[in-house]
Formats: sequence, C-alpha cells, structure tokens
Amino acid sequence: MKKSILFFFFLSMGFILNAQVITKGDSQVNLGVGLSGWGIPVYANYEYGFSDVISGGVEGSYRSFSENHVDYNYKYSVIGVGAFANYHANELLSIPEPWDVYAGATLGYYIVNVKTDYDSTYNGGYAGGLSFGGQIGARYYFSDKMGVNLELNGGSVVTGGKLGITIKL
Repeated sequence: MKKSILFFFFLSMGFILNAQVITKGDSQVNLGVGLSGWGIPVYANYEYGFSDVISGGVEGSYRSFSENHVDYNYKYSVIGVGAFANYHANELLSIPEPWDVYAGATLGYYIVNVKTDYDSTYNGGYAGGLSFGGQIGARYYFSDKMGVNLELNGGSVVTGGKLGITIKL
C-alpha cells in the first residue's frame, strides 16, 4: 500500500513540474458540469490557440430539470451550442505557468423543449434563441496533458459557472 501511495505521489509530482498553458497551435478539450438556474448542465468544448494569448472554439451543453407549477409537472431539456473566444492574461498579469487565467465572450444558440401533463398537445419546442455572454476563468495544469478548470460566466448557453477537466490534444 505504501509503495502505491509513493508511486502516485512521484507520478503526480512529475506532472506538476511539466505543466504548460495553451500556446499558438495548441488544442484542448474541456469537459465538465456547470451551475445554472435551469438545472445542472454538462458541457464539452474544443479550444484552439490562435496565438499565445488568443484562443477560440466551439461548445455544446445539455441540461434537464423538472418543476411543479399549479399542480402540473413540467420537464425541460435545454441544448446549447456556441462559439467562444478567450484572451489569456498570464503574461499581462505575471501569473506563473501552471496557471492559465483568461476572459472572453461566447455567442450561442439554445433550444428549450418542455413536456407537461397540463396539456398533452403542448409537448415540444418551448423556446430558443441566440445568447451572448462573457466568461472569466482559470485552469491549473498538473501535467503536460491534463488540468482542471473553473469558469464563471453569464448570458451564454451555460450560465453561472463551470467546473471540469482539460485535456490537451
């Protein structure tokens, strides 16, 4: 047991010492869960480094939730897709390399479907539309290929916040 603990300790220390933030030509995938007034979304996005300080990509999210209103049950599902761009402020703010601090904007589209026992003919599309929002976030890379991320955002397809993992490709 002690050997296993020591093995994982030294393995993780090697990951910490080799961390790097996104640079021009890098790409990564971010996966996780979010916070929202409309259920708990799960999300995935692809991000590409256009320069050492600018990245962008595409994102998809899904969430579902239920509510009871005046003795009727409503079940919602929300699908969101979007495109985003981020400015990475590490050099500007003199932040050490295992960290990646960024801010940006997202343009997205969402579809909300609802099912209710109020009126069986009212099942289907409920709302949808464009969304525009901003985000600030940070990642901590504990290896060359893996990290964790935390993001706060508003007005986008995943509003509230996100917590997840980052995998460099």
